[in-house]
Amino acid sequence: MAGAGHPAGGRPARHPAGGSRQVAHKAARIVAAEVSRFLGGKPLAHCANPEVLAA
Repeated sequence: MAGAGHPAGGRPARHPAGGSRQVAHKAARIVAAEVSRFLGGKPLAHCANPEVLAA
C-alpha cells in the first residue's frame, strides 16, 4: 500500500496486468473447468481449502 504522501494517496496500488483481457479469459476458463470437475464429482485442481468439501 502506498503511503499518504504517495500519488495513490494511501490506497492500494492496482497492478495493470491483473486487468487484462487475457487474464479475464484465463480466469473464466479455470472457473468453468473447476465447476465441471465439481459437478462431475472429481477433485478440484485449484482448491485453497479442500477440507470444506469433505463435510
